[in-house]
Amino acid sequence: TKKFYEYLYHMHNVDRMSLEGRYEGATNKAVFGDSVTAEMSRAFASDLAKENPEFRRIAQDVYRYNSHLRQLLVDGGVISQETADLWAEMYPHYVPVRRAGQSDINIDVPLDTRKTGVNAPVKQAKGGSSDILDLFDTMGQRTIQTLTAVAKNRFGVELKNALGTTVDSSKASVDDIIDSIETHEELLQAGQNGQSPTFTVFENGEKVTFEITEEMYEAMKPASKLMSYTNKVANTASNLHRGVLTEYNPVFMITNAIKDAQDVLINSQHPLKTYARFPRAVSELKSKGKWYNEYMANGGEQNTYFDGETNTFVEDNKTLEAVKKWSGIGFISKANNFIERIPRLAEYIASREDGRSIEEAMLDAARVTTNFAAGGKLTKALNRNGFTFLNASVQGAVQQARNLREAKMNGLRGTLTLAAKYAVAGLAPILLNHILWEDDEEYEELSDYVKDNYYIVAKFNDGKFVRIPKGRTVAVIQSAFKQMENAITGNDEVDLQRFGELLVSNLAPNNPLDNNIIAPINQALTNTTWYGEDLVPTRLQDLPAVEQYDETTDAISRWLSERAGDIGIDISPIKINYLLDQYTGGVGDVILPYLTPEADGGGLGAVFRDKFSTDSVMNNQNISDFYDTLDELTTNAKSSEATTEDVLKYKYFDHVNAKLSELYVQKRAVQKSDKTDSEKYAEVREIQERINGLAKEALATYNNIRMSSSPKNRYYAEVGDVRFRWVQDADEAEGQWRKLSQKEEARQEKVTRALGITPDRYWSNQKEEFDYAYDYPEKYAVAKAAGGYEAYKSYTSAIEDIESDKNENGNPIKDSRKKKVVAYINGLDADYGEKIILFKSEYPADNTYNYAIVDYLNSRQDISYSEMETILKELGFEVDSEGRITMD
Repeated sequence: TKKFYEYLYHMHNVDRMSLEGRYEGATNKAVFGDSVTAEMSRAFASDLAKENPEFRRIAQDVYRYNSHLRQLLVDGGVISQETADLWAEMYPHYVPVRRAGQSDINIDVPLDTRKTGVNAPVKQAKGGSSDILDLFDTMGQRTIQTLTAVAKNRFGVELKNALGTTVDSSKASVDDIIDSIETHEELLQAGQNGQSPTFTVFENGEKVTFEITEEMYEAMKPASKLMSYTNKVANTASNLHRGVLTEYNPVFMITNAIKDAQDVLINSQHPLKTYARFPRAVSELKSKGKWYNEYMANGGEQNTYFDGETNTFVEDNKTLEAVKKWSGIGFISKANNFIERIPRLAEYIASREDGRSIEEAMLDAARVTTNFAAGGKLTKALNRNGFTFLNASVQGAVQQARNLREAKMNGLRGTLTLAAKYAVAGLAPILLNHILWEDDEEYEELSDYVKDNYYIVAKFNDGKFVRIPKGRTVAVIQSAFKQMENAITGNDEVDLQRFGELLVSNLAPNNPLDNNIIAPINQALTNTTWYGEDLVPTRLQDLPAVEQYDETTDAISRWLSERAGDIGIDISPIKINYLLDQYTGGVGDVILPYLTPEADGGGLGAVFRDKFSTDSVMNNQNISDFYDTLDELTTNAKSSEATTEDVLKYKYFDHVNAKLSELYVQKRAVQKSDKTDSEKYAEVREIQERINGLAKEALATYNNIRMSSSPKNRYYAEVGDVRFRWVQDADEAEGQWRKLSQKEEARQEKVTRALGITPDRYWSNQKEEFDYAYDYPEKYAVAKAAGGYEAYKSYTSAIEDIESDKNENGNPIKDSRKKKVVAYINGLDADYGEKIILFKSEYPADNTYNYAIVDYLNSRQDISYSEMETILKELGFEVDSEGRITMD
């Protein structure tokens, strides 16, 4: 190849060095420098042709190709036919020359929608001796320059004719024609000193400059050169990341095909015809038939052989090709491309058979699924520099906006057509869903995510279902119809937040700050998953970093965490596992489960099983709802405006959450055991059923709060089956609600039942009195007669502290304590009857006040006969079976 290029360049040098004096204004401009003359180049070329006879024949292809490019300039009005003929006469062996280090490659010209960085259709030959760059790449750049210049020039001519504001025109020399769009000459000029901006075009080789408005100038001026910037490291990483997630992912191959097939319904110009052409498209792709060849010849491959980002032709990466062949991912890539082309080619065939032009059919085919080839400067620049799927998400959103806009432009017919598509996409599946699953409780237990994003098409075993992915747009349409159905029928709550989240996740452009090549690293650093939850769960966050793993964490991640710890870097195995999973895509999905103790099985089978089936036990909506509600209740309870109900709901959910945590510990223990996968799965599923049941019960009962209607008497409350009491600790400024222990619950049941009081009364500030009444009913009866529990407790406590006087030998003096007790009792602010009862309770053998006590108790209207009998017995009286009292 190098020798062939040398041959071509020497032949072109012969032309260049032979111009002097032959054409007016022509000058010698050597290809290799003035030291290499025309005679030397002719000899070099002759020698090379003798060694390689095929060079002359192949060279004719190159000359014809450059001649075709020149003719495009004629057709576009950039140069005249006369100039093209003169050029062919002057340079019969013309090839473009580009030298290393040239600074005139990236130029700003108007209307450069491709922004390849190479925009001039022809370059002025510059003599020199610096390195000449690869001719094949240079011709590729020249091709893009030519096509771009012709397109811009045609637009400019139409604009000039519409405006009629010609300022200047001039005929260019031969060299100026060759350099028709000069590297350093701005064809779009800003207005200066009060003058209007101008735009220069070419008509039959004549340069014409005309005025344009400021608004036109702003619309047409080149974008920032940053829009053409490519960071090779970020671009390589993005391509690799995109590849493992999509192109080389066998699961993506199937799920994306299913989604694309559904998008046809909404995006196609004639969906029924396109669906009918699917078999024909498959046949054409296999046999490379008529429609396939026409489609591919007009850009159906989607990407050209020339890489606009690097300004070079794409060359096969031998290492990558070897890896593809060895690993089998090349087959996956080909299969992915084959399947992805089916709906596009089917749309193309349907459009062409419908009488639409090639251009219209190509546009229809590009839009029937997400058009990855489309994109603006900013979007594509971000996409190739690390924001991996930004352009795809933008194009998906733009397509739906375009559908709505075009329906409106087509009037009533267009609006009704789009509405009919929406109705078919939304209503039919909902009706079918009602028929299949209306009364199926296990279906209702499936997570909202599964029901929103998948069709549930069959059921097998116990609570297990077959699922098929919904198209992104179709899923949103069906959700909208479902919310409307809920609003009309009242069968379920209208959940606008759920619909909004689905709309954003399926159709809105990705947030480039959250979706880029380094986003997983940032998520690991902030301990937040891409879906907004804690990466390392709360139950593991207090452990040392190296111990933060569970049964779903692979052995590689644990090993890497340990090695990082050896050199002083603390990083959780869960975070490493997350990064491996995010960056390895489908490969990691297959391999990583093999390296965990979880009862998953790993391998491609497990990946497909996970994608196309679901389990109402293992993917239960109650769990998601429980933790969403817990977050909400936690926020409400911590608010400065929190009510008693807010606090109790949170306390109840927190209690249930503690139970769930215990069950999750049991699950992890099973997963880490040496049992077989089938044994693990059976036990784990049984534990998960209990978890689901607790969550479901909590969601159903947390609003059922039972407590006193009077805020002043709220000492006890029940939420669901959990009981709480109000606790006012001495060292706390404010009290708090605390869950009753099993022992407290049992005690409460006994005391309230025995005394006939409410739990609120029991847990009030009289709790001690009620416990005393339950434990010591006889003493409590005496206390009632002696002024009440609090007074009696105070009296007895004081009397217990009274001691006898001691004689000189240290012995108690007879009756000294009794006299002190009598003196204390006489000093009390109590009536006579209460005083003598206190005395009798302390000295039951003293019968001095027996008659008086009986008389006193008889006079108390609040003391029943049975209570009187109990009191007398406790005070030492003898009461026989007939109620007769012995007084002595």
